[in-house]
Amino acid sequence: MTAPRHRVLQDIPLRDQLRIARNLPPPEECRRIREAAGVSVEQLASSVPVQAATLRRWERRERQPQFRHRVAWSQRIAELREFLTASNNLARQPTTGLLVRK
Repeated sequence: MTAPRHRVLQDIPLRDQLRIARNLPPPEECRRIREAAGVSVEQLASSVPVQAATLRRWERRERQPQFRHRVAWSQRIAELREFLTASNNLARQPTTGLLVRK
């Protein structure tokens, strides 16, 4: 017997899946977030999981993801957005007062 492909979604209540799916930004914004985080189409696609060509079609609005893929894509984009926010916050912190060894 093989494991279900989307076992993680089985652990998320449907109401939460709906909320996650609704929070997916427009495809152009998803692409901008992915690129800003330095993540390739192939890397993101494997985490959804779909083929890279499928993700490219979503980003170009040529196709719409199935619900389970929309939830997974939305989760990955939210994680990338959090990563970018954390990176920006670290970059903005003042560095004065740090000890530097020579």
